[in-house]
Amino acid sequence: MVSFVVACCGLSGAEPSQEAFWSFRPIMKPTVPVVDDEGWARSKIDRFVLARMRAEGLEPVSSAGRRTWIRRVTFDLTGLPPTPEEIDDFLDDRCDDAFSIVVDRLLASPRYGERWGRHWLDVARFGEEDTLGEFNVPYENAWRYRDWIVNALNQDMPYDVFVQSQIAGDLLTEQNPKMVERYGDLTPGVGLFAIGPWQYGNSVPAEARADERDDRVDVLTRGFLGLTVTCARCHDHKYDPISMEDYYALAGVFRNSAYREYPLVSPQAVEVLQDKQRKLDDAKSALEELLDQKSKELSEKLVNQLADYWVAVWELIGPNERDISDLILETGLDREQLEKWRRYLESPYRDHPYLAPWDLLVASGGSRQEARRVANEYQALVLSVIEEKERVEEAFRMAYEKRRENEKEQNKGQPQPEPRKTKLPNEYVGVEPIPKDPDSKPEPIGVSPIPRDRYNVWADLFDINEFLEDYHIKERRIVLYEGEELDRFLDGETKEKVNALRAKISILETEIPQFRFAGRYSKGPTFPYAMTLMDREDLETIRMHRRGSPHDLGDAIESRFLTALSDGAPISWSEGSGRVGLARAVAHHPLTARVVVNRIWHHHFGRGIVETPSNFGQLGSRPSHPGLLDYLAYRLEELDFSLKALHREIVLSTTYRLGTDHSADNLERDPTNQFYWRSNRRRLEVEAIRDGLLFVSGSLENQLGGPSYELTPDFRRRTLYGRVSRFKLSDSLALFDFPDPRLSAAKRMTTNSPLQRLFFLNNEFVWHQAEAFAERLRRVSAEDRVRIERAYLLLYGREAAEGDIELGLEIMKSLGGNSAFVGYLHILMSANEFLYVD
Repeated sequence: MVSFVVACCGLSGAEPSQEAFWSFRPIMKPTVPVVDDEGWARSKIDRFVLARMRAEGLEPVSSAGRRTWIRRVTFDLTGLPPTPEEIDDFLDDRCDDAFSIVVDRLLASPRYGERWGRHWLDVARFGEEDTLGEFNVPYENAWRYRDWIVNALNQDMPYDVFVQSQIAGDLLTEQNPKMVERYGDLTPGVGLFAIGPWQYGNSVPAEARADERDDRVDVLTRGFLGLTVTCARCHDHKYDPISMEDYYALAGVFRNSAYREYPLVSPQAVEVLQDKQRKLDDAKSALEELLDQKSKELSEKLVNQLADYWVAVWELIGPNERDISDLILETGLDREQLEKWRRYLESPYRDHPYLAPWDLLVASGGSRQEARRVANEYQALVLSVIEEKERVEEAFRMAYEKRRENEKEQNKGQPQPEPRKTKLPNEYVGVEPIPKDPDSKPEPIGVSPIPRDRYNVWADLFDINEFLEDYHIKERRIVLYEGEELDRFLDGETKEKVNALRAKISILETEIPQFRFAGRYSKGPTFPYAMTLMDREDLETIRMHRRGSPHDLGDAIESRFLTALSDGAPISWSEGSGRVGLARAVAHHPLTARVVVNRIWHHHFGRGIVETPSNFGQLGSRPSHPGLLDYLAYRLEELDFSLKALHREIVLSTTYRLGTDHSADNLERDPTNQFYWRSNRRRLEVEAIRDGLLFVSGSLENQLGGPSYELTPDFRRRTLYGRVSRFKLSDSLALFDFPDPRLSAAKRMTTNSPLQRLFFLNNEFVWHQAEAFAERLRRVSAEDRVRIERAYLLLYGREAAEGDIELGLEIMKSLGGNSAFVGYLHILMSANEFLYVD
């Protein structure tokens, strides 16, 4: 392990000022300031904070009360409010270590990992689906990365291991059995990159892969290093000493890393499921082949009966207007087919001129003989169109085959690289074509396509792909029947084969786990797996993209670490993709420690020592307390990278205990509380709001981990386990400032809008919790005063004043009726006192 204290950091290019790149410097053991109030400063953290306050002429406000502190620390560490019993135990404990006992209990709770795991998932831009054009593509197993994060934090995995596991956990698992023995399988941690946005068939392959690499570089460097490295994708970074070569040195790591679905069950279990899947696929293929054959035979038969159906349509709509049942009985024609032709011929929609004779016949009221002539002509036209289409398709096939043979002959003896294939989730494979010589022109295909009007004749009868916005105005696929549509046309022997295959498929499907989010693009293994990466077999040295274009390639760039963060010239990573080298370089760099301790501080105090948690470069904020930031980073290493130990030290400080009182002098000198002379009053995040409502109502289910589900009003687990969609974010999450899961989020915005108030006023979920809360309190006592007192303890963590009780009784009286108590509790649950933490 490289010590932060001795690690050196060089700077590339022109020598910038030390202040500009303070974050790149080694972490030296800071000198703890001497302060004038030793009694106030319980810890070294307090000494740094108090010394800066004194320098700014500030005086800290009084400490918060015990009730306020325990509510604050419980929400901060678990995302849930304290119970009245926990509050009472703390208030009754007058020992010196009473505060420590509370903190140790909270850090030992599995709720800690859920709370702080969600903070990290913001940075990791966690989402459980991607988009393919206008369709959502679900990730069935993305939640396993979320659970790995929660578990890693609960077991207090050292932060350097936490970092390395998310970059190269699969390789570390293979190389370091002792690490696996201590912390478990590290492979799922690589989901950080595997669950990221992937681009499918709606993108140019080379551009799609380049954009995916850009996302991976961005989440890596912003998340762990606090640097905006992706600014150097098209040109050298304009502000930080990061060159295009640096960017592509990191992008090359991900060019040589492939998506992988890592089984979480034994190889034997995988083989059993794969064998059943093969049998299922074979049965489906056999059924599809049989039905396709019968569909083609039926279409041919119906095309040859076209004239008979047209004449029958004329009988229905002509001068005699015959009854359809009588006509079917007389002709033996299929009723559904006849009705389809009638709708087609009566539709005003025309996209070819060949229906004009029929339109004229109907308009003039022609005879049955004329109807037969028009119908026979159209049937002959259809048959000729089918023949022409087959002839043209065969000519195209032959021409393409000839061109391929000619190209092979011209390139004979020359090595021909294969197109690079990239496996993506849901069994999609992206193919990067071989770059063509811009001066070479392919041999032209001298085959004329079928004329558009004649193609449209065919499309009306057979096309299943064309999408019409006003589909209802035109009948489609007149003579094409597929799947179960064919059943009524099948003979006895064929139907017996079809039913047998369907029965076999049904049995196999019950033996194979099904997708939870069944849809058009739900594919892939049905056994449990982690979305991860692996090193590619076809390793390639990435070439720089001139002006960021993957179609304009420059010099080859070896994979290595950033020059500005290296001690001298960075050494290239020759081992596989380079992810192991990258993992070690990131985990052991001083910048990584500064970034994570600042993120922790930010979530405890509402603002970071550096106000831009994911930007420690020139355009980022400067630290308000440089010595404190380095002390915390240095302390992290002293604590063997234990995040829990760092939390403990922070929340037991006097600084953390401060109240939210105001001071006129302080406000004038430091209106934004940059120097922490008081505690910032903070609104709860959407997860804590929703979870808190469930908790106080007694409805919260505390099951740890597992698949995600939609956040319906009846979903009673923590919001962490709600599905996070990149296609359409849940309305309640979006309303309360949940970050965009397509991008790494440094911190959350806090907005205040009328819609948020309307959510509490009208939302079904909130009313459900008010009703459950009322039922919980009814079991406590039959007296309204006692119920109100208990409600205040559960919701706000304080005793109800006499005025609160009197107001509550008055409100219930004014509401009246059986629902008065529910309505009153609904008001209490919607109050700012519940939504904010002092």
